Amino acid sequence: MEGRRPPPDDDDLFEWTDAPARPPRPHEPEPEPESESAPVAAPPTAERPASPDTAERQRLARGDTGEFERSGRRPPPGRRARRRDLPARVRRRQDFMVGGAVIAVIVLIVVLISGGGGSSAQPIALKRLVGQTIVAKLSSKGADQALVARVRKGQVGGLIAFESDAQKLKADIQQLQAAASAGDNPPLLVMVDQEGGDVKRIKSGPPDTSPADLGKSGDEGQSKDQGQQTGSFLAGLGVNVDLAPVLDVAQPNTAASIKSRTFGSDPDTVAAVGVAFAQGLQDGGTAATAKHFPGLGRATVNTDDNAVTIAATGEQLVNSATVMARLSAG
Repeated sequence: MEGRRPPPDDDDLFEWTDAPARPPRPHEPEPEPESESAPVAAPPTAERPASPDTAERQRLARGDTGEFERSGRRPPPGRRARRRDLPARVRRRQDFMVGGAVIAVIVLIVVLISGGGGSSAQPIALKRLVGQTIVAKLSSKGADQALVARVRKGQVGGLIAFESDAQKLKADIQQLQAAASAGDNPPLLVMVDQEGGDVKRIKSGPPDTSPADLGKSGDEGQSKDQGQQTGSFLAGLGVNVDLAPVLDVAQPNTAASIKSRTFGSDPDTVAAVGVAFAQGLQDGGTAATAKHFPGLGRATVNTDDNAVTIAATGEQLVNSATVMARLSAG
């Protein structure tokens, strides 16, 4: 381009006082020998380099140059080895690559520490996940082959037992837990209604005192002891969840199907004695279940057979909530 000087050669960067004559370049004519009569030419005046054009100015503004390019000089051979001599875009690319490598190493270390590096666990199939939410009935006749097969396939996650013979129930639970294990499934939740009084599936086992009698005595220690005996008994059979205690508060018109199973009509007594029973169950190795929904003590008919609408004031509902608050605190 006219008006622009070509970049200087490496040799132009240094001044030699006794340098030999430089051989001619291919595109340059052979210099004529000097004659004694030839006039001596005046030294050329130094020309100021032309200002860079728009594209060059943009390149300089972006920083796409190294140390020598910014000064208008060409780096000598080997000087590109220094990082500061590289164009900015090259340095940014190097920074990006180094940063990516560091992140990859950090992720790998985290995976190895967490044990994920050698894990070969496969994701649980959707059918098995759904199966863990299904509770099947273990009837008084015991486990049949169809139930055993479903448990092995992971189609059942829990059982509610209605068997009354303790030793037969224990044998069936062992068979079903073995089937769950053979299918590589979690252990089954095995539940039973062992409240005491009118509702006690295994007649030969504790509790020996009904909830109503425990409520009349108001003895929290006795209630906890009854719960612990019950929990130990059930755990020995393989039952890990007792669907008890009933924490409904009895009312004058409460249905008989619920009223006879409560600890009484005083919310504070029901809370104290009922929670003590639950603590005893869990001390014995069996999970407790607080039932039913707060306010169900106001149902006037058996909710197993009929839909019921419960009308209560805010104060009355607070009384029911007292039981649940005590249970949460305990």
